[in-house]
Order: sequence, then C-alpha cells, then structure tokens
Amino acid sequence: MNLEQVKATLTQIIQHGDPNFAPAAQFCLQVVQAAESGQMSNDEIKETLLDVQRQINIINDMGSLQLKENLNLCINALITIAGFVV
Repeated sequence: MNLEQVKATLTQIIQHGDPNFAPAAQFCLQVVQAAESGQMSNDEIKETLLDVQRQINIINDMGSLQLKENLNLCINALITIAGFVV
C-alpha cells in the first residue's frame, strides 16, 4: 500500500462516519500532513501511530470490523513508509 492509497483509504473511513474509527482516521491524516511538512520526525510518527493503533485495537465493535482492519492496514503502511524516509 503506497501513501496515496493510504490517504484514500483513510478518507473513505472518515467519510463512513463511524464514531470509533473516523476520528482516528482523521488524526492519522493529520499525522501524514505533519510528516509531509517536516513537522514530525520518523520516530515521532511511528510512536504516534502505534498509540493510535493501541487505542483502536481495544474497540470490539464487530459491526465495524472491516473499518478497524482497514485502519490498522493504513497505520502499518504509514509506519513502514516512515521507516524508509530519511
């Protein structure tokens, strides 16, 4: 999953409007924007995203399982991408 795909998926989660996952997806997009503008180091990005991931992993709303999986996929992709950025 590349950065543009991550952004598109996060936007879809936001547009879905799920009260558990839309705010987390919005926050992840804000992290991406801060990273793109150089406001966050790679370590800050990774730690922030891991915190978001820990928070969403405690949500057990089975009706939103696909959103949770998609958000986790995006977070993992962003962490991986941050690891490649020098």
